[in-house]
Order: sequence, then C-alpha cells, then structure tokens
Amino acid sequence: ALQREILKRGGVILYENISGRPPHMGQNSVEIFNKILNEDPPDPLTLNPKAHPDLRTICMKTIEKDKGLRYKSSAEFADDLKHFLDLVAVMPQLFMQGFALDLQ
Repeated sequence: ALQREILKRGGVILYENISGRPPHMGQNSVEIFNKILNEDPPDPLTLNPKAHPDLRTICMKTIEKDKGLRYKSSAEFADDLKHFLDLVAVMPQLFMQGFALDLQ
C-alpha cells in the first residue's frame, strides 16, 4: 500500500511537470481536498498540447482515483516508463530513416 501511495505522489509530480500546474487547484486546502476527492484533474494535454499522449497515459494511470486501475507496483510503472523512453529515443532515428528513404 505504501509503494502505491509513493507512486501516486510521483504521478502528481509528473503531472506538474507535464502540465505546469498541480492536478487540483483551489483557493484553500479545503477546496483543494474536495476537488481531490470529487473531481478528476484536467487532462494535462489540454494544459500542454505539446506533451506526448503516451506520457499523459502513464501520468493519469499513476494518479487514477480508482486504486484498482492504478499501477500495481513500481516495476509495472517503470516498465511503462521505459517503453515510453525507448519509443521517444527511437522516434528521431525513424524520422531520419524515413527522410533518407524519401531522398533515394
């Protein structure tokens, strides 16, 4: 249970890095806590359209309200994050390969 709570807190930090703001905002702690309990955070892609959709998916799964839908372990989270990072690392190479093919 502690590991999953730590992952959720990490998801909040990831959300802030993607969107530039916390998942829930309010005028005071009572208002913020009420939003945490009763509202889903705004889609980070609406706040930062340049963010990668796959990173959004990882982030939102990490902070999902329904505990059954969140990552079950840090290994599961790390696996998804590694797949995302591998994809991002390969994307420029694929672009350049496609560009080279167009030139031939």
